[in-house]
Amino acid sequence: MVDSLAAVGWVFRRRPLWLAALPLALLLIPVLLLAMQRPSAAGSTVLTIFAGNVALARGSAEFAPATDGDILANGDRVRTEDDGHALITFVDGSTLAIEPSSLVQVDSAAANANGSVTIELAQSLGRTWASVQKLARTDSRFEIRTPTTTAAVRGTAFLTEVRADGQTRVETSDGTVAVSAQGTTVLVTVGLTTTVEPNRPPSPPSAAPRPANILRFGMHSPAYLMVLDPLGRSCGISADGPTVVRHIPGCVASAPGTEPQMVDVPDAPAGTYRTVIRAIDPGGAFTLTAAGVDAGGSVLFDLSARGEGQPGAVFGSALDVNVGPDGSLSASGLAPLVVLQGPSPSPSPTPSPTPTAVASRSPTPAPTTAPTATPAQSFVPNLPLPALPVSTPTPTPAPTPTPSPVPTASPTPTASPSPSPTPTAVRTAAPAPTATPAPTATPTPTPTPGCIPSSETPRKCPNSANAAP
Repeated sequence: MVDSLAAVGWVFRRRPLWLAALPLALLLIPVLLLAMQRPSAAGSTVLTIFAGNVALARGSAEFAPATDGDILANGDRVRTEDDGHALITFVDGSTLAIEPSSLVQVDSAAANANGSVTIELAQSLGRTWASVQKLARTDSRFEIRTPTTTAAVRGTAFLTEVRADGQTRVETSDGTVAVSAQGTTVLVTVGLTTTVEPNRPPSPPSAAPRPANILRFGMHSPAYLMVLDPLGRSCGISADGPTVVRHIPGCVASAPGTEPQMVDVPDAPAGTYRTVIRAIDPGGAFTLTAAGVDAGGSVLFDLSARGEGQPGAVFGSALDVNVGPDGSLSASGLAPLVVLQGPSPSPSPTPSPTPTAVASRSPTPAPTTAPTATPAQSFVPNLPLPALPVSTPTPTPAPTPTPSPVPTASPTPTASPSPSPTPTAVRTAAPAPTATPAPTATPTPTPTPGCIPSSETPRKCPNSANAAP
């Protein structure tokens, strides 16, 4: 179902399980990032399967199991089972995330000769999440028809839910959606929702239900941030363009140039969230933050990790998130940053400089990293807290007699001597520009660069697509 991608096999020695599995997961992270964010190859409409069972019916034919990467034509229908998660990517880069137990038909999806785009969908059941690119021409159209209503947009993000009794609910997270039924049209703006009963006009827009929680990621430049949820769906800024990508239902991502960049995931499910950070001009130090917020707006945890890189360098991290019965979030710490791709031929597999996690917990030693090939579904089962900086440098062992490419006589990277739960201006905490110091003198192998994809049809991380939601 999922295209297989070869992962680089590394070996861990004397490492906890989460560290042993983390490098493989980080190698798989970028698969969604560059390839998935561009318009479909050759002007096609492409189906991506993230998890579970998804069926496809060609025109009037019967449903049959769908294949990841299927090209869709007008009249094709996509059905997700109760465990299915899929994504349709259209010719202009707009996407439709399809949740379990849903049925969607592609009525029309084409780039017209005059430069306009026409995308018309029919949704008869279930939940979808549309992320629509800005339509430059006035004659472009993106519409979703349900048994009771039509929702039309010109560049926005919105949720459409169709119940078995025919009731339709539309909720907007960005932009404006025009919802029409029975000759009446209402405009649903950010944070509002409308409900349409069969044979009734849309209800007046009202405030959408508050999420039980928000998982909030931040990037303090100069870098772009992309977040992948436990299913491998992405939300954030792709370097291509750059453009905003919103494949996680309900997610909100700030536009390129916004400082700091934010990615919000409402009603976040439990699991491991992975981040990919791409350094941009002019390069230098950056700070990644992760926080949990409850329904009342209280901060449940606030973590950060710092790194530094030249433009084009790519880093990865991970966050294991638990959800309580009341929807409250908890997390033990951000995993240390790992270099996935560097602009120079000599990046270190350990943080560059050593990233730190900030939280109200006791620090634990952060071992050096070296990868292994562990199934993505099982990595980071119980993520421990990475080491925190202290007021004095952490003692390191004397240089070993074995020759090591890591200079053991170099001082400990100058991470901020007093951690702060909220990152301040990144450049004030910038360490020496070299990217090679490691937190210990233990020699580690130089990693083979991770699987950075080419810009083709949508792809996702192998194995993670089959992880349980």
